Amino acid sequence: MNDVSALSLEQLQQENARLLALIGQKEQTIQTLQHQLHLFRTARFGRKSEKGVVTEQLALQFDEAIPAEEPVQEESATNATETITYTRNKKGTGRKSLPKSLPYIEKIHDLSDTEKHCSCGCTLTHIRDEITEQLDVVPQMTFRVVHIRKQYACKGCEETMRLAKLPKQPLNKSIATPGLLAAVIDSKFNRHMPLYRQEAMFTEASVSITRGTLSNWLIHSANLLTPLVKLMEADIQQYDIAFADETTLQVLKEKGRLPTQKSYMWLFIGGQPSKRAFVYQYHPTRSHQIPMEFFADFNGYLHADCYKAYVALGQRNSLVHVACFAHARRYFVDVVKTNKKKGLAH
Repeated sequence: MNDVSALSLEQLQQENARLLALIGQKEQTIQTLQHQLHLFRTARFGRKSEKGVVTEQLALQFDEAIPAEEPVQEESATNATETITYTRNKKGTGRKSLPKSLPYIEKIHDLSDTEKHCSCGCTLTHIRDEITEQLDVVPQMTFRVVHIRKQYACKGCEETMRLAKLPKQPLNKSIATPGLLAAVIDSKFNRHMPLYRQEAMFTEASVSITRGTLSNWLIHSANLLTPLVKLMEADIQQYDIAFADETTLQVLKEKGRLPTQKSYMWLFIGGQPSKRAFVYQYHPTRSHQIPMEFFADFNGYLHADCYKAYVALGQRNSLVHVACFAHARRYFVDVVKTNKKKGLAH
């Protein structure tokens, strides 16, 4: 740089402006790097949950533009103090009552005939009932269903014989009743109980049902439920609001694939809010074709993240991709974590 004394006033001002701009750029770079470093540290060592990061700061004031119901009063020249009182229900710490919808069994506990006599010689009179409730459970009961089919024959011609038919069964020549199939499905998918644990439970009941048999029951049951799934898909596709997402999972011993390869479970939600339909579809890939085919005839709004497949769906005239506030919120949470200054994330 040339000698400062040789520069004119205008040149000094220009140089000063250049240096100030350079300092500003470097400060911005430092803040950006500090922000990224804090995010990396939080991701590596901090808690992963976003819950509780923002309290009233994320309570966006959507009603700021709504006109006030009361007329605005001119401010008084002197400050006034207003005392506001309110009542708050004390948070209950006792035991919650049992739901009245539960079935119940009454057990009457009465005094003996001797106890009903008073020491004064009179007989005690019943005045009220003291009621105490407890919760009981009947463990899963495994039992045999024995079908006895009546058979008849004609003694006249001795040629006609008729046998009563069995009720129609979901699985032919299987010991599984509809109730047993429902219990296995519920335990597997709602209670997250693997088949090997269910096999052990049946073994404890002296019943031998292998995992292979349980697996076959699930496969055949899924085939039987296919018409119901089709109706649920139709409910989603015929309503004007739908949700979609996909998540990774690993499948062991899948033909033609390694156990370490990622597969995908797709979730599609929609239909009337009163009977919302949830449809899961397994696919080995994250192909765009999967949501494209599912929403081929859909007309309405699709809530989904910004995965390219959903963005591409939004290019159609009949579908509006409205993105996902849950994903957008994460960026605001990151700002709150790294900078507590109000106004940056809210």
